Amino acid sequence: MVYRARDNFLSIQGLQNLTSLRSQLLDELVRTGLVRRDDLGYDRRNRELRGDAEVNRHAGNESLTLAVLTTGLPGNLASRRSMAHFGVMRTRLEENAGLHPASVSFTRAPPKRRSEQTALPQWFLYREMVLSSQVFLRDCSAINPEQLVLFGGTKMAPPPEVAHTAVSAPSAPPPASIEEYSLDEPPPLLNADGTPSITLKSKSRSSADPPSSVNEPLGAAVLDDWILVRSTCADTSELLVDVRRELYAALAHKAMAPRKPLNASQTAIVDAVAATLHIVENRNASALASLRRREGPRRDGGGFERDGGGFRDTFDAGNRDGNRAGFGFATRDSNGRGGRGGGRGRPGFGDDRRKFGGLKRDGDGNFVREFGSSSSSK
Repeated sequence: MVYRARDNFLSIQGLQNLTSLRSQLLDELVRTGLVRRDDLGYDRRNRELRGDAEVNRHAGNESLTLAVLTTGLPGNLASRRSMAHFGVMRTRLEENAGLHPASVSFTRAPPKRRSEQTALPQWFLYREMVLSSQVFLRDCSAINPEQLVLFGGTKMAPPPEVAHTAVSAPSAPPPASIEEYSLDEPPPLLNADGTPSITLKSKSRSSADPPSSVNEPLGAAVLDDWILVRSTCADTSELLVDVRRELYAALAHKAMAPRKPLNASQTAIVDAVAATLHIVENRNASALASLRRREGPRRDGGGFERDGGGFRDTFDAGNRDGNRAGFGFATRDSNGRGGRGGGRGRPGFGDDRRKFGGLKRDGDGNFVREFGSSSSSK
């Protein structure tokens, strides 16, 4: 262990402290009943969890582990402000924060390619907020909207309602346009994808017979009074909110009776959430890889691509030097003759005809090509 720590530039004392702290936490989990004693194994000195322990059933699911971290830091959520300057983040308490330049998630300039723009996370979980030249967020991890809705925040409230005017008679005035509405109290709400959502409230109308209004909710729920949970499919957002309530009920049951196992329905919900987060991660990675393939140049699949001013045929994957006739470079050798050498040359038809000789007129006045070093008389 000493040699491995030195080879990887790790502190031996720091690793020993982590091992001691891990052992103490495991002892507390066993004492409270959250970890069963038959899930423990023993190494040379300390007790360890067995690889097939029941509590480690989803230990390999990194998406679930990151989602659980949002439960430990419920108020440390930040959203990228897409309508502001690039890199500006918004939290519950700060309107203009930024990722710390030392963070691996920090991006100095907006990307140009569409795939790189799509890969930019819209939501972050941060450990601390510091103030130096500006407000910075440190120790950030990117999260997706599904993790945020299921585990993030503390309070889930019903969504606000917006009044839509219903016109009942042809002579009634038309409904109010977007300019006739006023904003609600700040802070503005954000959708689950990080884009700001404007809650609108209709102004009062001076009319003898005011038209009737119908209140419609803006989304499925509001998280911590600033995050609006909304989806293009209303059933999806409502289902996520319902699953969140079931997860909190299972957590409350485990907190009240830690030694009692969860019932079958609660265990099924936990397993379904773990599988869903894994599927969402694979879906996002697959969509991003497909977008990058569409943006990349066509190589080894046929077609022509530019190469220094000319065009090179890429159909033959194993024939990269251009030994076949077609579009390419007509190069010149040391003697000034044309050829298909390895050096760079002027663009043109590179079928190597000039190296076989020049053109001369025959007795009839037609152009003929001479082959060989000596010319033949016609």
